[in-house]
Amino acid sequence: MLVFTNAADGRDDDFNRWYDEVHLGEVLQVPAFTAARRFRTADAQVFADQPYRYLALYEYAGDAQAAIDQLMAASSTFDMTDAMHPDTKIVLVEDHIPS
Repeated sequence: MLVFTNAADGRDDDFNRWYDEVHLGEVLQVPAFTAARRFRTADAQVFADQPYRYLALYEYAGDAQAAIDQLMAASSTFDMTDAMHPDTKIVLVEDHIPS
């Protein structure tokens, strides 16, 4: 699962602290999710108009719908922050196995 996010204006330090110290652990408590890693958009880009500064990459086991169902069931218990800009994009991906 790819999660594209931005910090609220001027709140990058708060956002990153929350994401690293709180949110990653919350998501990894959801049984379907097995690993997580965060990235920051590099300054050098092929296309300069990248709308998101941060990417979290979560690995999940099983099918995408089961992972979504588990995540949504747990999300009401997550300690969210106002340091995250509300415009977030979440994309679930699956292994591509050539036939």
